[in-house]
Amino acid sequence: MIIKRLGDVPYTETFQSRFGPDKWLTPATDDTLRAFPKEGIKRVLVVAPSFVSDCLETLHELEIENKEYFMESGGTEFKMVPALNDDFAFTKVLKGLVLNQDTVIVSDSADKREFI
Repeated sequence: MIIKRLGDVPYTETFQSRFGPDKWLTPATDDTLRAFPKEGIKRVLVVAPSFVSDCLETLHELEIENKEYFMESGGTEFKMVPALNDDFAFTKVLKGLVLNQDTVIVSDSADKREFI
């Protein structure tokens, strides 16, 4: 849904929180950010839509560790979109969902669900 709204913006979807020796989803965020500068991508904007509030993964892994990987590999600008946390509009949507208020859902079709 985010990519649809942004339009024609280049993006890469990666997976976070690889832990232990077991195979994990790929591509991994850290590996991707290390490779980007070598591919000519020197500026990134990181969005973590699955994390609606700050936690260890968003604050430490994404914003600190992965920023270091990217910058040490030759990146020049690393920005991170903050989590929604206690944003008033977001908490209003959550309240509506919890209370099952139909007025919260703006569009509800098989391929698209948008909230206000």
